Amino acid sequence: MRNRNHGLDAGLALLVCFLFGVLLPARMYGQSLPLVSVRDTFASSALAQREWQLLAASDALIAGLPSVAENLASALVALPAIPPAESAQLAEIRGAALISMGRYSDALAALSSHTEQARPMARLLTGAAVLHLGDYDRARKAIDGLDLGTLTTDEAAWRQLIVGLLASRAGEFTRASEAFTIAREKVSSTQHKALFETLILREQLLSGKANDAVVIELRRTMRDLAGQRGAIEAARLLAITLQQLGRREEAIAVLEEQLRFVSIGEGDLSSQFLMLLGLIAGENTPTGRDALQTLLRLSTDRNLLQTAMVLLAKDPLQNGESRDDFLRFLSATLERFPTHPLTDEILAMRARLYLALGNYSAAEADASRLMEQFPASTLRRGAIRLLAYTAWQRNPPQYRTAAEYLGRLREEVSEGPERYRYSLLMADCYYLNGDYENAAEVYASISGNAPEEDRGKLLHQRTLSDLKAGRFEGIPAYLDEAYANRVIKPVELWQTEWNYINALKSRADLPTALARIRSVLGRSAPTDGLPIELQVRFLWLQGQLAVDNKESAEVPKQMDALLALIDGQAPETLATELLLQVRSRSLLLKGEALMQLGSTDEALTLFNQIRLDYPEVEAAALTFLVEARYYTVLGRLVDAQQRLVALADTRPGSPYAPIALWEAALQAEQRGVNSTFLEALGLLERLATEYSTHPLVFYARLKQGDISRKLSDFAAALLVYEDVIRRFSDHPERYRAELSQADCYFAMSGQNPARLEDAIAAYERLTDLQTAPPELRAEAGFKWGYALARRNTPTRARDVYWLSVQRLLLRSTPNETLGATGRYWLARSLFEFAELSENAKLFQEARNAYSLILDQNLPGENLANARMKRLTEAQLGQ
Repeated sequence: MRNRNHGLDAGLALLVCFLFGVLLPARMYGQSLPLVSVRDTFASSALAQREWQLLAASDALIAGLPSVAENLASALVALPAIPPAESAQLAEIRGAALISMGRYSDALAALSSHTEQARPMARLLTGAAVLHLGDYDRARKAIDGLDLGTLTTDEAAWRQLIVGLLASRAGEFTRASEAFTIAREKVSSTQHKALFETLILREQLLSGKANDAVVIELRRTMRDLAGQRGAIEAARLLAITLQQLGRREEAIAVLEEQLRFVSIGEGDLSSQFLMLLGLIAGENTPTGRDALQTLLRLSTDRNLLQTAMVLLAKDPLQNGESRDDFLRFLSATLERFPTHPLTDEILAMRARLYLALGNYSAAEADASRLMEQFPASTLRRGAIRLLAYTAWQRNPPQYRTAAEYLGRLREEVSEGPERYRYSLLMADCYYLNGDYENAAEVYASISGNAPEEDRGKLLHQRTLSDLKAGRFEGIPAYLDEAYANRVIKPVELWQTEWNYINALKSRADLPTALARIRSVLGRSAPTDGLPIELQVRFLWLQGQLAVDNKESAEVPKQMDALLALIDGQAPETLATELLLQVRSRSLLLKGEALMQLGSTDEALTLFNQIRLDYPEVEAAALTFLVEARYYTVLGRLVDAQQRLVALADTRPGSPYAPIALWEAALQAEQRGVNSTFLEALGLLERLATEYSTHPLVFYARLKQGDISRKLSDFAAALLVYEDVIRRFSDHPERYRAELSQADCYFAMSGQNPARLEDAIAAYERLTDLQTAPPELRAEAGFKWGYALARRNTPTRARDVYWLSVQRLLLRSTPNETLGATGRYWLARSLFEFAELSENAKLFQEARNAYSLILDQNLPGENLANARMKRLTEAQLGQ
């Protein structure tokens, strides 16, 4: 029912891409690690969609829409990796639908791979199909070996139907009639009753003694009993006999003539003649459809009504014109006969037709009306399922609504497979709706009743839900319980642990993550049967976490063990190129650990060896980055820069080359003299030119402008900022360039007073710009006020400082929550406001500003206290 091995089926190629292509850069550059789900339901909703489609196919069959059921089931059969139990269920749905449509050979083909399995329904449907194809011996074999004590009510009904059909074909009409009666009594679904009635009626058209002498005798009887009820019965038998002899048009003429003479008081006879006419003429002909539609409007016999509905519904989904005609007919019937005995079934049929057409609103309206008007109808549960399904299919999906309907369905069924499936879909809906706590609770509640093969997936999904809900505390307990119970396969437990440990790592809880992975690897349970990809993944992650947590003492030995594992098992199963990737990355991590342990020379020797032995793999490029980081920690910025430039020079095609140029430029800038600033500009220009589509280009250009300002080359900086604003107008951090541009105007205002007005205008615009980040607006607000003060308009400057504080601190919205940077700029605004207030002799307002800094816990508490003390002493001294 679900993907058994998501994350592993793609083989070691996925392992290398994910493990070694993501983990190390994540550690070095702060990227977050994705959670890996065993079930890919929530990446694309494909598997949950499959479960919904399976339910929809089953519902369509029950609702009397066999063509819809067959189409939905066929689409599912074509999907890869369908579990055996689900595959058998799909075969049964297809078999029943095709038999209902009279496509017996197709039904047999659909059932062929499941006939010998333990599920009785596949054998019963096979028996029905081969019987209609004339293979009576095979039909008997299909039912003879069934254990009658284990059959469900519907399975027993199907068996009796086949017994009756076989008896009819053998000329044992009394026995056949008895079997048909039992079959009608046993079948539980009203829709299946209608299907049975159709098959029985068709059989009666084929069975019996038919020859020309019988035709002559029946015609004589009609003449002799003219005007009496016996003549009408003779006419009915005559039509059947003519049909058996292949004289279809004569049979239709007899029935049409008799219908003109059947009185209103003989409604039962009229209904029988209409049904016969529909069957003989065929439901896909105008004559047959007219007869069945007339029957549906006039008869009060619910069995005949249901049979007519099944026959009429067979063609509409195959033919657009007849579908539209049928919908109009159903609507007209409901309008003309508001108390029709089949109103609930007409509503259910019309809702299903609307659903197949994608008209969800109309389908929901009919389903809701059915539930409201017919709360005791056997079709009510199908209506709830339809409402749940349409909520799921909406764009955007209404997962919460779907979950509520599934909850109602769950409460209406007893413990068993159906209740389990509703619960599972409900949990999936909660998950997809982001209601992770409820999802986790439902996953946990059904795990005890789940099929054994599903328990690992449920544990995994429960863990994933708890992780997304931030509920880490209880996870170890139920994971440990799963180990103790030994119900879940080790591979599934390890996959779940992988998500949990990576989640701990992503929240920087490295000690807990490291302790957990050591616990997993140290358990006594053998690793036999675990894919080598998974073992390698955990051994690598243990080493990575140890290095991150500064506990590298055992890592060199661990990486040697990992290399031994690979050399001992992998060569027989893994491609050469993949082996190179695994070996080289393991050696790289070993080198990092050695460097952390102080064995620098040994680590550098190992890095050189990696570059010699594996020159084309990514690990060789990463050795330069690791060395550069090491030299940076030691303060050897020149050496760090050289290693980074060497990476870009020797491996320009590496994805780490632009990162290396960026890091090298930062190293050059950090050295802080004009010559190194120029070096940094050159490296940034190289990055932007050689890797023009890389995400770092935006930051490289921005940094070029900042360094040009450090060199007092404001004209060059201004050109760079203008270029960034133009080229990256949709970048989420474009406002940084606009603020830097305004800073440039302000810096240039000493030589050109007109630039001060440009700066003021730019700061004002950014302060008022609601789409800009609040931190940036706080900085722009301070600089706006500062520029106004420099223009010698202190009153206006005080107003602007207060405006910024009022908007972003006192009247802020939840979306404008300030971090440390924003609070720093607001504190500066308040200090400047207070100083200008003191200059204007507005001492109480200055005191209020300092108090606000203290009350809001803004940076500068000591300075604010000192200023208030000084202000108080000055006032007392006056």
